Amino acid sequence: MIMMTPKTPPSRDPSREKKLFLQPLAVVAISVVIGLLFWATAMLTGRRLEKALLEGVQAHARSILQGIELLAERKFERWEKLLHVGGSDPFSLDSSFEEVFALREVMISDLLSRATELDGALSAGSGPEEFLAEALASGEIAALAVFDAAGRTLYTAGTLPEAFSLELSALLPPGEEIAVRLEAEEPFAQGYVGLRRRNAGGAVFLFFEREGIRRWTLRRALREAAEEVGWREEVAHLVLLDDGGRTIVSLGDTPQDRLSAPPPAEGEMRRLTQKEGDLLEAARRIRFEGENPFLARIGLRARTLDELVRDHRRSVYLSAALMVGLGLLFILLLTWNQNRHLRRIEALQRRLHQTERLSSLGKLAAAVAHEIRNPLNAVSLAIQRLQREAETGKGNPAETAKLLQTVRSEIRRLDRIVEDFLMLSRAGRIELRAVSLRALIESLLTLLGEEAGARAVTLESVFPETDLVLTGDENRLRQALLNLMKNALEALPQGGTVRVALRSRPPGEAEIEIRDTGVGIPQASLTAIFDPDYTTKPGGLGLGLPIALQIIRAHGGELTVHSAPGEGTVFTLRLPLAGGN
Repeated sequence: MIMMTPKTPPSRDPSREKKLFLQPLAVVAISVVIGLLFWATAMLTGRRLEKALLEGVQAHARSILQGIELLAERKFERWEKLLHVGGSDPFSLDSSFEEVFALREVMISDLLSRATELDGALSAGSGPEEFLAEALASGEIAALAVFDAAGRTLYTAGTLPEAFSLELSALLPPGEEIAVRLEAEEPFAQGYVGLRRRNAGGAVFLFFEREGIRRWTLRRALREAAEEVGWREEVAHLVLLDDGGRTIVSLGDTPQDRLSAPPPAEGEMRRLTQKEGDLLEAARRIRFEGENPFLARIGLRARTLDELVRDHRRSVYLSAALMVGLGLLFILLLTWNQNRHLRRIEALQRRLHQTERLSSLGKLAAAVAHEIRNPLNAVSLAIQRLQREAETGKGNPAETAKLLQTVRSEIRRLDRIVEDFLMLSRAGRIELRAVSLRALIESLLTLLGEEAGARAVTLESVFPETDLVLTGDENRLRQALLNLMKNALEALPQGGTVRVALRSRPPGEAEIEIRDTGVGIPQASLTAIFDPDYTTKPGGLGLGLPIALQIIRAHGGELTVHSAPGEGTVFTLRLPLAGGN
């Protein structure tokens, strides 16, 4: 009875398992890279947007300050013309009488307010020095005088004309509460504003020259321009300072601690952090011909800018998250589709492997049947002849013994065929123990020494200084090496050399090289020598090399062959050593 090789399930490919295990990591890595790229892009886009919006806010602040400068310049030029054209009388321009009158009213009201302020300071017991220093520094007030109830002069300061007579009755007639003279007929005479004191009696007079009127006109033009152009919803504060740092206009909630700090350079914008919300402050020098430059500082609320930046960043981040999600979904779909195709390919490979195995088994079965048929025919013929001789009683003892010898020989041949076939099916089952490769090779060389001598073949061996030990089945390894060495001997019918070399190869492997100087193997036959049905020996089954290959692979090794006609053949085995060293 002939045992067929059992059908074993195809082994799982470790490289395939490793590939499938790494795929989720690859998906995660790609997703992280895509997410980082989108995040970096979003950050750069957000910064560019914030910079662009900041430049827009800066341009807006610059346009407000430029508008204040232009409007103030136009107002100043017109008011100065109205107040000085036509001689010393400001009312000579009949066509602009209402505008001149309104301007005169504002100027008188402002000057009277200053006189009232001085009266309050005197009533409180303060001297007029601080008030005078501020007024003289601005250039609007040239001098001041304080009278008591009897008309006597209590205090004078500033520069008064030499011919000017300080007589209260002449300046402020009895019964009058205020006295106003913008300009006298004399070219260098001073104008004045007088106010009768409320509580202490007497009067307070402020004197000014034409230059003072010009200074007042300039500051008034700046105030009105700032109120008309600069005061908007987005403006948190607007401050105009003269060259001495004195406040001309202060609109909004001006942070005094911030005003004491140096202003931002022209063309730049500085962020101010406050509890009520951050501000963006810009500054500009406003210049008039013949005047020292004024400093304008404007603070814009940063709330709108910050909201725009936040909204944009939110939209960018949402877009980035959406793109990353879509990218991840695409990668997952691609991976799923790839795995499905790989599973189909694996299934096709298994079917192909099964088909090839069945085909090989069919060819092997045909070869075994062919090999068994001849011995069986010989045995059958011998038995038939013995049967006839037994029936007729005419048997020859010598021929009978010869026939029985033939039967026994053919039975042994059948047993050898069956044993080789079983060896092929049992090659995967191994018993592990420590095996010295040098001792194993030396024993095989000794075993084949007599046959090599009969064939005029020289056996050579090369061993390393340190013995190489692996964990394996010594009997199976002996069978594999014996088949390879016998093939090398049989490839040298006219004599030659068989050289067996043992050496160590990194990482932790042993290499056995079996080289002969025979006729070699044709290139077309190299791919078929490990097929179970391939053989070039008369009466051979072609199982030696397949058995050797299966034994080597069962030990985790590999068997390769290199050959060329006329150059001999080299079989190279690589086997893992015990402990990987």
